[in-house]
Amino acid sequence: MGNQWIDFTRSTGYSATLFCFPYSGGSAQVFLNLPRYFSPAVRIMAFEPPGRGRRFVDTLAGSLEDLVNDAFRDFDDLSGGKPFYFFGHSLGGLTAFVMAERLKSTNLPMPGHLFVSGVRAPNVPRREGNTHDLPFDDFVEKLKEMGGTPQEIMDNREMLEIMVPILKSDFRCYETYRPGEPEPLPCPISALGGSADQFVLPADIEQWSLYTGSRFSSRIFSGGHFFLHTDMKNVCRYIQERTGLKA
Repeated sequence: MGNQWIDFTRSTGYSATLFCFPYSGGSAQVFLNLPRYFSPAVRIMAFEPPGRGRRFVDTLAGSLEDLVNDAFRDFDDLSGGKPFYFFGHSLGGLTAFVMAERLKSTNLPMPGHLFVSGVRAPNVPRREGNTHDLPFDDFVEKLKEMGGTPQEIMDNREMLEIMVPILKSDFRCYETYRPGEPEPLPCPISALGGSADQFVLPADIEQWSLYTGSRFSSRIFSGGHFFLHTDMKNVCRYIQERTGLKA
């Protein structure tokens, strides 16, 4: 297994795997606490994008295709021939979706369920301009407007000099992605949104129904764009309801 995936359960007796993809600026550590909400029979594997965490020295991705190529390496061996599921939040949701498209196009086993969280469906136009190509100080001002970046980072110039290139890379992956016409995946899709999310509206996540030829469901959780953290217990409970994975 390459260093792009981190196993947070390290259980040899697992019966299914939940593969998790982090949001912009996030690392695999976003999902560190997930195992406490699942049975040891559920293996939690988190994607570590390049340029952060234990891959800090690796070159940052230039496109969403780069991210998916990275996640895709050795994935067939990693899935282990057992049932698996995808969960991704924000940029991670889009990464998980394109990863599922890659599996379909290469005739590899598909996830039993795709969970796209805090992200618009690909056919929904963005309502804001690009941010990834802004000068450093303008980009920092944009981060302040958007919120979500810890204040201790916003107040620390040295930390910003580390984080801004990572965030700009991730924003570039999202902002330069150009989807084709919706081609439904054979797996069920569930779309998750936040009740106070100012970036992704309930109508935006409903459009994910166009991307599955199977079942579609959606749910709005309490919180803003990062409801994954503020309402993690209920997010995990929803995953369990839709998949039958045990708590």
